[in-house]
Amino acid sequence: MLIGWLRRGKGALAWLVVASMVSRALAQELEPLSAETHMGSAEVVAEPAHPRTLLDAQPAPETEPPLITLIETGLASWYHPSFAGRRMANGQPYRPAEFTAAHKTLPLDSHARVKNISNDVEVVVRITDRGPHLPSRVIDVSQAAARLLGLVGLGITLVEVHSADEEEWDEFVARHPPTKPVVQDRVRRLSSPNTTPSRR
Repeated sequence: MLIGWLRRGKGALAWLVVASMVSRALAQELEPLSAETHMGSAEVVAEPAHPRTLLDAQPAPETEPPLITLIETGLASWYHPSFAGRRMANGQPYRPAEFTAAHKTLPLDSHARVKNISNDVEVVVRITDRGPHLPSRVIDVSQAAARLLGLVGLGITLVEVHSADEEEWDEFVARHPPTKPVVQDRVRRLSSPNTTPSRR
């Protein structure tokens, strides 16, 4: 019909009708395309329900072991049993059964870890006195500490002195409760007037 109008000279009206029909068809085709495009862009920018951050992707830090600081290396000696009961630099009496030591510079009542280099045995001691007074020695340990270190028979040995904290001290003392010193007990028995030394 439109072709007949165009042939009969009614071209202007026919062109208006054609233009209207074409524009309506284009509008119908473009509407769903526009909606789909709009939905697609919405899906791209939408945030997830539980967003993850860079911190979530990183593993939890592992607990680091306590830092052990080497203070010095040198010769260690131990208190003779005759020092039992003498007042130390911190005001307390020397008790051979306790794990104590004398050091030249460490704060009184602080703690140190002493390691015998020859056998790798370690003890934790509390600094209660000043010494040793010989420049060739770095620490004097109590009789109880000397027994664990294997120092009683040697007299002196090469050791490492490390820092230690209160927690290390508590753990060590819990594992090694004070015991009666063998050497001091034997000295007391031999010095008693009513005691006869046993023959061995």
